Amino acid sequence: MLYLDLDQNPLTCDCVDYEIITKLKSFPDVPTISVLQCYDPEELRGKHIVDLDDSSLVCRQQCGSGCICTEQPSTGSYLVDCKDRNLCQVPASLPAEITRFETVDYTYNLSFQYSTLHALEARDYFRLASMADFRNNHIHALNYSTLASLRHTPVVLLDHNNLAYLDPDIKDLDLKNMTLTLENNPWHCSCEDLWFKDWLLSDDAPKGTRSKNIKCAKPSALFNREIINVSKEEFCPNTLDTGIVVSIVVLVPIATVLLITLGMFASFRFRVWLYAKTQWHPFDLDECVGEEKQYDAFVSCAEEDHAWASDLIERLEAEGYRVLFHVRDFLPGMPITENIANAVNTSKRTICVLTPHFVKSAMCNWEFVSVLNNDLLDNKRRLVLLVKELVPEEDRSLSLRGYMRNFTYIETWADYYWDRLRYCLPINKEGTLSPETDHRVDSVEDIALIMT
Repeated sequence: MLYLDLDQNPLTCDCVDYEIITKLKSFPDVPTISVLQCYDPEELRGKHIVDLDDSSLVCRQQCGSGCICTEQPSTGSYLVDCKDRNLCQVPASLPAEITRFETVDYTYNLSFQYSTLHALEARDYFRLASMADFRNNHIHALNYSTLASLRHTPVVLLDHNNLAYLDPDIKDLDLKNMTLTLENNPWHCSCEDLWFKDWLLSDDAPKGTRSKNIKCAKPSALFNREIINVSKEEFCPNTLDTGIVVSIVVLVPIATVLLITLGMFASFRFRVWLYAKTQWHPFDLDECVGEEKQYDAFVSCAEEDHAWASDLIERLEAEGYRVLFHVRDFLPGMPITENIANAVNTSKRTICVLTPHFVKSAMCNWEFVSVLNNDLLDNKRRLVLLVKELVPEEDRSLSLRGYMRNFTYIETWADYYWDRLRYCLPINKEGTLSPETDHRVDSVEDIALIMT
């Protein structure tokens, strides 16, 4: 007979020794086993192993981006806790010490709630997730590829975000076995979005999509209405009756003349031409009266476009505009997300320099979405999209595609390009900073000097 006495040993009660500890627990009446106590981790110190709950035998470690990863053998899961970590995007991959568990039927429990996610991109490790929690972020779009990568995840939580619409192609995905939460998002309820209501009510939709808390935010006539209870006629209103049609036919000649006249004044090209020739600016004024705005414009561009943007800023400042540029004006030591929020909120306009580099930059996309969301929420037009290079539509984000389809943007090679840009900027300029009050850093080297 083998006699085993392990008493007075500094036992570590974690996932590494999970199998041996659970085996020892099956002999609670053996005196040499019943006295065994945990030494590590600290929260289990002094506890007898026979009294341990299997779920307490875990291993915790840092796993990138400030996240905490916890292996729990009792449930065969790995919790990736990135909650409240101020992330702008989910990690592209998980560390090797986590992915090694793919071969032993481990699943991931992904927690990204209360962060600053604006976009959600497909990830390979989503296919191993048992739950993916993205609640309480700023996610504004969910495309086909992202939801396809999550199609094997039983629970996906996306409520309390900024989702206004979904990619219509997602209705082709088999998501019947998924529980998907979409409540408390600012959904658009136009005729183009009628498919969304039909999908929510279909047998092919995920569980949870018939919630009464999935409500319209726009148009105002349908604000706070439960989408599943909005009729087709309300999604696609047609108010023309016979009497109105007759009236329109009678008034066509007069209306045509009025529309031509008003069209001239309403035309953006005409208004810019009038401004360029006379400096008269009676339209589209937004001087941010009553708001504390320190800068006339914040210029957002990709790192590869800094040289071109610097020339643009030099020309703007020569004309008296006060311009914020991240290379020069962002405060060292402050989180990048806070610097971006301050830049957007303290500038009367945000000029986004669109190039292929811009759409590939997470920071640039974040800046674009931040000011766009502000414009949509406040019904303002403070985003100025300056197209330096054409970007194929398939390379644009959903929000960028929507903006370029519905709003005027400026092409730098077009006639009156500079006049168009000046027209979109405030009339009352803040002016350039004086040498006595200019405490900004001039370069990356200056930042390094300040920090030494």
